[in-house]
Amino acid sequence: MAEAAQKSRRDKLVRGVEDWKKTNQEKKRLALALHDRTKSYFVQIIARAVQRDAEKHAEILQALLDCMDCTVTMTPEELGELTELIESQIQAGKKGRKLATAALKEQQNFITTHLFQYILDDEDKNGALMERLNKFKGQLYPYA
Repeated sequence: MAEAAQKSRRDKLVRGVEDWKKTNQEKKRLALALHDRTKSYFVQIIARAVQRDAEKHAEILQALLDCMDCTVTMTPEELGELTELIESQIQAGKKGRKLATAALKEQQNFITTHLFQYILDDEDKNGALMERLNKFKGQLYPYA
């Protein structure tokens, strides 16, 4: 009985992720269509950002499905390389946030201000993700 309930929860989760993937594909399709039909440089930039975000999410959602039934492994060497990558991303993000914050203090037009704020928000999000990934790798190898 418990096994059937567990399978039902897993199946529901898989259906949810599959629905999410479809929604994400639609987001990408809409962004591509807008990018292709507009002449506005600003709209093209934002549409491409949405498209790349959808592509990143599609890859992660597929990995989520792939990893449901497998064991994820990592060698100590891979952990070391991942640690270096994460640390470089954290440092680059800190520098980017500092530069964007300083730029926002200067008088800018609306679009430039929006783009600086977009980058700043994205760097904040990436910083949080990198910190979470740093904790995750520590769970894979608690002695690291």
